[in-house]
Amino acid sequence: MNQISKLFFNCAFFPYILVCVLFFVFYEILPIRLAKVLNHFFFGYNSIGLYLMSILFFLGFKQMSFKSNLVNYCAKSVLAVYLIHECIFTRDATIYKPFEALSTIIDNPIFLLICQLLFAILIVIISIGIDKIRENLYFRARIERMLMYMSRECKSIIYSKLSNTH
Repeated sequence: MNQISKLFFNCAFFPYILVCVLFFVFYEILPIRLAKVLNHFFFGYNSIGLYLMSILFFLGFKQMSFKSNLVNYCAKSVLAVYLIHECIFTRDATIYKPFEALSTIIDNPIFLLICQLLFAILIVIISIGIDKIRENLYFRARIERMLMYMSRECKSIIYSKLSNTH
Protein backbone atom coordinates (compact mmCIF):
# COMPACT_ATOMS: atom_id res chain seq x y z
CA MET A 1 0.00 0.00 0.00
CA ASN A 2 1.44 3.37 -0.92
CA GLN A 3 1.85 6.32 1.43
CA ILE A 4 -1.30 8.20 0.34
CA SER A 5 -3.63 5.22 0.77
CA LYS A 6 -2.11 4.50 4.21
CA LEU A 7 -2.75 8.09 5.23
CA PHE A 8 -6.27 7.97 3.83
CA PHE A 9 -7.36 4.74 5.53
CA ASN A 10 -5.49 5.29 8.81
CA CYS A 11 -6.76 8.78 9.53
CA ALA A 12 -10.17 10.16 10.35
CA PHE A 13 -10.76 11.33 6.78
CA PHE A 14 -11.98 7.89 5.74
CA PRO A 15 -14.89 7.83 8.25
CA TYR A 16 -15.54 11.51 7.51
CA ILE A 17 -15.88 10.87 3.78
CA LEU A 18 -17.88 7.71 4.43
CA VAL A 19 -20.32 9.58 6.71
CA CYS A 20 -20.71 12.40 4.17
CA VAL A 21 -21.33 10.00 1.30
CA LEU A 22 -23.86 8.00 3.34
CA PHE A 23 -25.71 11.16 4.37
CA PHE A 24 -25.96 12.41 0.81
CA VAL A 25 -26.89 8.99 -0.64
CA PHE A 26 -29.64 8.48 1.93
CA TYR A 27 -30.80 12.03 1.37
CA GLU A 28 -31.24 11.35 -2.34
CA ILE A 29 -32.83 7.90 -1.97
CA LEU A 30 -35.29 8.52 0.87
CA PRO A 31 -38.75 10.03 0.41
CA ILE A 32 -38.93 13.81 0.59
CA ARG A 33 -40.62 13.98 4.00
CA LEU A 34 -38.07 11.71 5.66
CA ALA A 35 -35.25 13.44 3.78
CA LYS A 36 -36.34 16.79 5.25
CA VAL A 37 -36.23 15.34 8.78
CA LEU A 38 -32.80 13.83 8.18
CA ASN A 39 -31.64 17.05 6.57
CA HIS A 40 -32.58 18.99 9.69
CA PHE A 41 -31.17 16.28 11.96
CA PHE A 42 -27.83 15.85 10.19
CA PHE A 43 -27.24 19.13 8.37
CA GLY A 44 -28.95 21.68 10.63
CA TYR A 45 -27.04 24.49 12.28
CA ASN A 46 -26.54 22.70 15.63
CA SER A 47 -27.13 19.14 14.50
CA ILE A 48 -25.48 15.89 15.51
CA GLY A 49 -24.33 15.23 11.96
CA LEU A 50 -22.61 18.59 11.77
CA TYR A 51 -20.77 17.96 15.04
CA LEU A 52 -19.84 14.44 13.94
CA MET A 53 -18.47 15.62 10.59
CA SER A 54 -16.63 18.52 12.26
CA ILE A 55 -14.95 16.25 14.79
CA LEU A 56 -13.94 13.72 12.12
CA PHE A 57 -12.65 16.50 9.87
CA PHE A 58 -10.62 18.00 12.74
CA LEU A 59 -9.17 14.60 13.68
CA GLY A 60 -8.19 14.00 10.07
CA PHE A 61 -6.15 17.20 9.96
CA LYS A 62 -4.79 16.66 13.48
CA GLN A 63 -2.98 13.53 12.35
CA MET A 64 -1.30 15.31 9.45
CA SER A 65 1.88 17.30 9.70
CA PHE A 66 2.82 19.90 7.12
CA LYS A 67 6.40 20.90 6.57
CA SER A 68 5.63 23.44 3.89
CA ASN A 69 6.56 27.06 4.49
CA LEU A 70 3.70 28.19 2.24
CA VAL A 71 1.11 26.16 4.18
CA ASN A 72 2.42 27.44 7.51
CA TYR A 73 2.57 31.02 6.20
CA CYS A 74 -1.06 30.86 5.06
CA ALA A 75 -2.24 28.93 8.13
CA LYS A 76 -1.37 31.89 10.36
CA SER A 77 -4.02 33.94 8.55
CA VAL A 78 -6.93 31.47 8.56
CA LEU A 79 -8.82 33.29 11.32
CA ALA A 80 -8.34 36.60 9.52
CA VAL A 81 -9.67 35.10 6.28
CA TYR A 82 -12.75 33.89 8.11
CA LEU A 83 -13.30 37.20 9.92
CA ILE A 84 -12.85 39.26 6.75
CA HIS A 85 -15.15 37.28 4.48
CA GLU A 86 -17.83 36.63 7.12
CA CYS A 87 -17.98 40.19 8.41
CA ILE A 88 -21.45 41.77 8.16
CA PHE A 89 -20.07 44.60 6.04
CA THR A 90 -18.17 42.43 3.55
CA ARG A 91 -20.24 39.23 3.34
CA ASP A 92 -22.51 40.46 0.56
CA ALA A 93 -19.63 41.92 -1.44
CA THR A 94 -17.38 38.88 -1.11
CA ILE A 95 -19.79 35.95 -1.32
CA TYR A 96 -23.43 36.45 -2.13
CA LYS A 97 -23.49 39.11 -4.84
CA PRO A 98 -20.51 37.84 -6.88
CA PHE A 99 -21.74 34.23 -6.76
CA GLU A 100 -25.26 35.29 -7.79
CA ALA A 101 -23.83 37.36 -10.63
CA LEU A 102 -21.68 34.44 -11.79
CA SER A 103 -24.63 32.05 -11.70
CA THR A 104 -26.75 34.38 -13.86
CA ILE A 105 -23.96 34.93 -16.40
CA ILE A 106 -22.59 31.38 -16.74
CA ASP A 107 -24.88 28.55 -17.88
CA ASN A 108 -22.39 25.67 -17.82
CA PRO A 109 -22.38 24.22 -14.26
CA ILE A 110 -18.82 22.88 -14.47
CA PHE A 111 -17.46 26.21 -15.69
CA LEU A 112 -19.53 27.94 -12.99
CA LEU A 113 -17.98 25.72 -10.32
CA ILE A 114 -14.48 26.46 -11.63
CA CYS A 115 -15.18 30.22 -11.63
CA GLN A 116 -16.59 30.06 -8.10
CA LEU A 117 -13.54 28.13 -6.88
CA LEU A 118 -11.20 30.66 -8.50
CA PHE A 119 -13.18 33.49 -6.94
CA ALA A 120 -13.00 31.80 -3.51
CA ILE A 121 -9.22 31.41 -3.92
CA LEU A 122 -9.00 35.09 -4.85
CA ILE A 123 -10.92 36.02 -1.68
CA VAL A 124 -8.53 33.91 0.42
CA ILE A 125 -5.45 35.45 -1.22
CA ILE A 126 -6.75 39.01 -0.72
CA SER A 127 -7.68 38.26 2.89
CA ILE A 128 -4.25 36.78 3.60
CA GLY A 129 -2.67 39.88 2.05
CA ILE A 130 -4.77 42.16 4.28
CA ASP A 131 -3.78 40.12 7.34
CA LYS A 132 -0.09 40.21 6.45
CA ILE A 133 -0.27 44.00 6.00
CA ARG A 134 -1.99 44.26 9.41
CA GLU A 135 0.63 42.00 10.95
CA ASN A 136 3.45 44.10 9.47
CA LEU A 137 1.91 47.36 10.69
CA TYR A 138 1.37 45.91 14.17
CA PHE A 139 4.96 44.66 14.26
CA ARG A 140 6.28 48.09 13.26
CA ALA A 141 4.13 49.80 15.89
CA ARG A 142 5.40 47.37 18.52
CA ILE A 143 9.01 48.06 17.54
CA GLU A 144 8.35 51.82 17.69
CA ARG A 145 6.86 51.50 21.18
CA MET A 146 9.80 49.37 22.27
CA LEU A 147 12.30 51.88 20.86
CA MET A 148 10.48 54.75 22.57
CA TYR A 149 10.54 52.84 25.85
CA MET A 150 14.25 52.07 25.48
CA SER A 151 14.94 55.69 24.59
CA ARG A 152 13.13 56.91 27.73
CA GLU A 153 14.94 54.37 29.88
CA CYS A 154 18.32 55.32 28.40
CA LYS A 155 17.60 59.01 28.98
CA SER A 156 16.59 58.40 32.57
CA ILE A 157 19.73 56.33 33.20
CA ILE A 158 21.93 59.02 31.61
CA TYR A 159 20.24 61.82 33.57
CA SER A 160 20.55 59.89 36.82
CA LYS A 161 24.25 59.22 36.15
CA LEU A 162 24.82 62.88 35.28
CA SER A 163 22.97 64.12 38.34
CA ASN A 164 24.98 61.76 40.59
CA THR A 165 28.31 63.04 39.25
CA HIS A 166 27.52 66.68 40.07
